[in-house]
Amino acid sequence: MMNRKTLFLSLFLLFAFSTVSFSQSKGYRIEIHVEADSNETLYLATEDYYLNGQTGYTVIDSASLAGDRIIFEGVLEHPSMGRLFFKNRKGLFLFLFYNEDYIIDLNLERIWETKVLSGPADLDKEEEYRKSKRRLADKMNEASDMLEIAREHKNDTMAHHFLEENLFYQKEMDNLTAAFIRNNSRSFASLLKFRQFLVPEEERQKVLYQGLSDNNKEHPVGRRLYHELFQKDSLATFKPFAFPFKLLDDTGTSYTLDRFKDSYLFINFWAIWCDPCIQQVSNYNKYYQKWQDQPLQIVGISIDQDKEAWLSFLELNELPWINLIDRKDENGWSLLDYYGKKQIPFNVLINPEGEIVATNVNPEDLDTLISKD
Repeated sequence: MMNRKTLFLSLFLLFAFSTVSFSQSKGYRIEIHVEADSNETLYLATEDYYLNGQTGYTVIDSASLAGDRIIFEGVLEHPSMGRLFFKNRKGLFLFLFYNEDYIIDLNLERIWETKVLSGPADLDKEEEYRKSKRRLADKMNEASDMLEIAREHKNDTMAHHFLEENLFYQKEMDNLTAAFIRNNSRSFASLLKFRQFLVPEEERQKVLYQGLSDNNKEHPVGRRLYHELFQKDSLATFKPFAFPFKLLDDTGTSYTLDRFKDSYLFINFWAIWCDPCIQQVSNYNKYYQKWQDQPLQIVGISIDQDKEAWLSFLELNELPWINLIDRKDENGWSLLDYYGKKQIPFNVLINPEGEIVATNVNPEDLDTLISKD
């Protein structure tokens, strides 16, 4: 039989593990109050942070404004900046986004003035930091204005005085930022503060980085920061990441970028009305069998607006690779738009890590590019 001490220890361990499991699985719940009755859609997105320095955002939820309350629920992989925005309205609202509960009062006309009524404690710390920094910034700007006046009147003594005053407040603002990072080493907000130094001092930043929590160091922003501070040379080897997509093929089957993550992916953007594209597609047919010996998948993405014409072309012409049709996402952008291109043909080679190896590749060079990557 189990004695009292053993029973107590077993119950304690069971409770402890249950608590840890619960805390890890806790997600976010955002309750948004809004006075509106329309068919407009509010989007919730997370800011994306990549090791190569790219940033972007990913829409993770949306809801109609009909009614006086919106609920967003889910689980974040790691802390981020949240983004609330409308597709057809200017402006957005950014906030520290954690797996926590939020109550937000949405300002429909001036979304950037939206208020977080309750949320994680970091929001209060962030607001206190902003107020303190704003006071210092006002004083620094006053000194800058006086410096310009002194220079206009060619008063070197006064100019020197206000220059020193300006530099003093710059230093005070940087000291404020450093103090925030040092005193909030576990906060994701501290990672973002490294970008707010007016006069970055590398040695001080290295010391501040060493004091961060392990979770912050493992965050994508923390990893990028490590390379910037300690491995600058390695940054030159980073490749930009390919843009994610979710598109349909000619049978209605959905494909995403993740579906190709175990091999190289060669994407060719084209259209049936584009003569150079058709010539290029014929050329690809000559190499297709050869490419079967490589860890490579081929995907053609048509930008045709006439889907039926595209389908008819595929029926009449044998294109043995996967064929998808581009379309605009909830942000009004097509995949080709994300690559910043307006003209076709255009192609991109992506490695198994999701990084762009090369663009506008000559098919004769594919083997070499893959072997060198």
